[in-house]
Amino acid sequence: MNSNRGDGQGGRGGSPRDAHGDRGGYKGRSDSRERSNGRKDADGRRGGDGGRVYVGNGGRSGGNARASHSGRSSQAPRRLENHASPARIAACLSCRIVRERDAFVSEVVPGVVSRMGPMKPEDVAFATRLARGVVATSGALDDFINRNLYSPADIQPNVRDALRVSAYELLYLKKDDYVAVDQGVELVAYVEPKARALANAVLRKMARTASRWPFGDVGTDVVALSRKVAFPSWMAKRLVEEMGREQAAAFMEASNGDAPVHAAVNAIRATDEEVLAVLQEQGADPNLVEGIPGCIRIGTPKAIRSDVVTKLFEDGKVLISDPSAQKVASFALPGEPPSAFIEVGSGRGTKTVLMQSNAMRKYGKQFPIVSVDDHPFKAKLLRNRAREYGLTSVQTKVADGRKLTSLYEKGSFDAVFVDAPCSGVGTLRRHPEIRWRLTERDVAKMADVQLDILIDAASLVKTGGQVVYSTCTVFREENERVVERFLKTKFGERFEMTEMLKMSLEEDGPDAHFAVRLTKRF
Repeated sequence: MNSNRGDGQGGRGGSPRDAHGDRGGYKGRSDSRERSNGRKDADGRRGGDGGRVYVGNGGRSGGNARASHSGRSSQAPRRLENHASPARIAACLSCRIVRERDAFVSEVVPGVVSRMGPMKPEDVAFATRLARGVVATSGALDDFINRNLYSPADIQPNVRDALRVSAYELLYLKKDDYVAVDQGVELVAYVEPKARALANAVLRKMARTASRWPFGDVGTDVVALSRKVAFPSWMAKRLVEEMGREQAAAFMEASNGDAPVHAAVNAIRATDEEVLAVLQEQGADPNLVEGIPGCIRIGTPKAIRSDVVTKLFEDGKVLISDPSAQKVASFALPGEPPSAFIEVGSGRGTKTVLMQSNAMRKYGKQFPIVSVDDHPFKAKLLRNRAREYGLTSVQTKVADGRKLTSLYEKGSFDAVFVDAPCSGVGTLRRHPEIRWRLTERDVAKMADVQLDILIDAASLVKTGGQVVYSTCTVFREENERVVERFLKTKFGERFEMTEMLKMSLEEDGPDAHFAVRLTKRF
């Protein structure tokens, strides 16, 4: 959502076209017709000669045919001339899939782009940027779009998907009006040909209204601030209440940026020096992060696509991981090698790998871990990753983290690590879908589940042992208040909080994480 135009993605200049061949004039045509020749659309059909595209309508045809999850229309495609740029088409179709399936945009875009046929690298980059931006700002975009419609509820979902792309370009990329309107009309016509006239009128109105957005003073009006930074108003208000306006605004702005790329050296298979040498040789501009053993900042991320660096990943010598996750994994280890350790909420096993890697650094050996998750496919994935990364002492268990005392004796573990399921608000740069799917009620429910897991898991630790509770959110209800509630229970009175770790989201730094160490006194 960065509005900086110095990235080759358009903006004003001496040419009447933007960086993607878009011409001026609401009724003009895009130069993208040259690129659509021979190109496949999202349904895998190739465009015809003369720049025409076989249009599958990207969803409903004539407002009646409902699209299946495969993205195909139930009616036969019609051959229509269309001049929407390939990048915008790919972004629009990606956003539709995300909406229909509750999918993750980072997983959807590559597949959509691959089905589009040959695309220039800059078009792929722009499609990715548009799709991620639209998903991240969708609620704010809908607010803006609805202000420019007489009957917002009547607009078809696939048409709204296309209008969101144009609204994002107007509000967040600051594209010239004529580009957003011209390409917006073409994009709406691509997904729904009958809506071309409607699109032309609505987009012209949107271009005029954009000058008044976000409809308030962001310095005094939290709702206006929420529109500007594209956060649900309830979430913006809550963040302001908990952090203060200045810190909350900085957090929300940082959540809209691109996360830097960091890697973790797997000490089981490689040394920091070995990995650094390879990354340096391949032009990755690597730098060790102070205070986090084996954590490397990748200054030039594209370099990790080289065959040589790819081999490092294939050999299990390095893995991609945010610095905060790496620090939490190190924090979870007790002072001495545990003989019995249980990890609750192992997920895909990233922290499992990190903990064993850190054990090699700290203890000189791995230690036995029981890794619990309630999803069988994640347990299978962890077993595969354990082999890839050389983990020799990991036992996977599929179970409900709230009912572990029915499987293991109380006091049977030296240490417990609860990587609790949470709202994930500290990782919005990586998961832009979260903010618009989450509700205040979800946060409250999540906190209750977290408390149940903590109470049950803590029962497994022996006297003198430790429990580490961790999340990747910033809400106090899921962090400090869960711990406070636990300590006030009859069983929780036997524990004391001995250390707290809070990592804030930084614009060019780590994600936000929270962790506490609790020691069982008696």
